Amino acid sequence: MEKNRVGNFLSIGIIALIMLSILVVSEVVNAIPVDPAYWQESYQERVENWDKAPAVDPCLKKGTSIVVHTYMHRLYLCENNKMVLRYNVAIGRGGINKTTEGDLKTPIGLYPLSTPRASTNYSMFIPVGYPTLAQKKLGYTGSGIGIHGPYFRYFQMWGFLSVLFDWTQGCVAVGTDFEMEFISNWATRFPDAVVHILDERHQT
Repeated sequence: MEKNRVGNFLSIGIIALIMLSILVVSEVVNAIPVDPAYWQESYQERVENWDKAPAVDPCLKKGTSIVVHTYMHRLYLCENNKMVLRYNVAIGRGGINKTTEGDLKTPIGLYPLSTPRASTNYSMFIPVGYPTLAQKKLGYTGSGIGIHGPYFRYFQMWGFLSVLFDWTQGCVAVGTDFEMEFISNWATRFPDAVVHILDERHQT
């Protein structure tokens, strides 16, 4: 009887694993980026340099802020021009330089941050002030850009998988709810902090 019970649990586990794999594969297929040239070039370099520190301190002259390097897909928490923590992130499926609602791109620029709030889909969400007034005057459109965690709960155990591919609609996403909780608490401690979303290849 005990063997049958163990066998049933194993069968259920295998079925669940197969269903999970199908879901993951489905999401990976759906996450194929709209801008493959940028993504493929960036993907190879960031995987090769996954655990390496950047050549130049990303928090230099950034005060207390969040800095996002979109090419290497990293988010940095900076305090008084010094890096506190670093996270790997996913960005928009369309790449970078958002200008239009629905283009699935992550905006580049300096933006204010709003108060972190609870989110049904992402546990926590920190709104990013895109578009700025200056961008609106240039005709930029779009809304709902922010920093958040993984959409799918089953990615919690494999946090790195949810930042291995660019899957968001223009937001910046970290790999786990735990990481997002820390960033949210940090943002609450520093309500005047801003976010620099950069294409670091063209930084001066």
